[in-house]
Amino acid sequence: MKSLIPSFFFSCLLLAACSSEMSELADVEPQDTGQPKAMPMRLIGGVQGFDDENDTRAATVTSDWQDGDILYIQFIVGSRVVDGKAEFMDSQWSITPGAVIAEGAKGTCKVYRFKDIAGTPSNAVALSYLSAIYVDTGGTFMIESGEATITAQLKPVTGRMRFKGNVGQTVTFYGLEWYTNYAVKGELAGLQTGAITLKVAADGYTPYVYGGFEDTETRSLTVDLDDTYDGVKKCDAKVLAVGHSGYFNIPTRASHSGWSMLDGNGTQLTIPLTAAGISFKMVKVKPGTFQIAHKYEVTLTKAYYIGEFEVTNELYKAVMGSTPSKKNTGNAYPVEMVSWEMITQSGGFLDKLNALTGKTFRLPTEAEWEFAARGGNKGVSHDYLYAGSDDIDEVAWFRENSGSTTHPVGKKEPNELGLYDMTGNVYEWCQDWYEADYYYNNSPATDPTGPTSGTHRVNRGGTWSYSEVFCRVNFRNDYTPSTACEYGGFRLAL
Repeated sequence: MKSLIPSFFFSCLLLAACSSEMSELADVEPQDTGQPKAMPMRLIGGVQGFDDENDTRAATVTSDWQDGDILYIQFIVGSRVVDGKAEFMDSQWSITPGAVIAEGAKGTCKVYRFKDIAGTPSNAVALSYLSAIYVDTGGTFMIESGEATITAQLKPVTGRMRFKGNVGQTVTFYGLEWYTNYAVKGELAGLQTGAITLKVAADGYTPYVYGGFEDTETRSLTVDLDDTYDGVKKCDAKVLAVGHSGYFNIPTRASHSGWSMLDGNGTQLTIPLTAAGISFKMVKVKPGTFQIAHKYEVTLTKAYYIGEFEVTNELYKAVMGSTPSKKNTGNAYPVEMVSWEMITQSGGFLDKLNALTGKTFRLPTEAEWEFAARGGNKGVSHDYLYAGSDDIDEVAWFRENSGSTTHPVGKKEPNELGLYDMTGNVYEWCQDWYEADYYYNNSPATDPTGPTSGTHRVNRGGTWSYSEVFCRVNFRNDYTPSTACEYGGFRLAL
């Protein structure tokens, strides 16, 4: 929620005079020593408001004020700036300037209305799904016969939007410029871009965000709903236009009207294979930094996707027509007896899979494999010995519990990213050539892809036949690219 809690000078809400902080507007002269006084006030003008759920304007008039409504007013008198508070009660306004303003004074003023915004002692305000911010930075005032006349046309500072979903659900979205600071001196500040994370409150809505699109031509929003998929929506010109508001239903896999449920490469993450109607899931791994092989720090700067399961006999047969497995040929078992060359060579598994799907599946790099096995950013604080646990029996089939054979995928517990069998069952080929000292001598610090040449390719994760020490997430192993054995399989990346 940090992006949706705009900073205020808390003095705005407490109405303490803060003229000394307003050099942006004018050179401030010393305050009068007289005590602040209340006086009647007439407000001339209207309010251009928001409709809560539609992209339409909702105009109100001054007669719509309710008891307890408050305006914050800055009087600009020559070189002085005086803060004031006006409150509506018993069908009339009264105003208390932060300092005495002389009878007969007139000039410009700035008027603010903050609707349904709660102040806190942390110098911040909290926005609700009803929150609204209205401003007139060019109003006028006149004090005559002990009464203040304020002329202002209050308008929303900009358009706003919110999301509707299940209570507690979070949504991170991109594509907006938004404001995080509404200073009492009246100038919008803190223009931000990048990710905004919201949470659906008990009312079923996220708070509003105020701002405009980073790209006013395409007006597209991208949402990141969890670690497995994103949504993209192109909005029409009304969304977030000044004086408008609206909301979006948070898209789901089952219902995402108007949203394209895509990953960063434009790829649907649940991919039906037309060969046999087989589907499989790719899990998103966000960029991050970790210690590969427990000794060398590397950073992956781009998000990528990795298979939820090891490639199964069912998927392999759908692509290639048959399975080479010898240990177990059942559909749910991981395919084995596959060499690196069988997967990557021309006319091999990847070529045929990509032709079927129109995608660009590949093997993961060694760094991508280990980061995913460690749980990505979610697993950094755990630093487990195995993929998802320090207890290998919870997450893996290995020598002590496998009965000397493979097992159907997904029967042990997943790691923090929801990936299964990254420890044990079958080892998994990686894209990289193998070099024993690569990560200590030659690896780049960002996005390493392994040596440029070699005689062996990397495999990771251990197998049903390995003891637990050889199944740790930091254990590196290698075979010649032509090696095909009954404990070797692979996992897809994208």
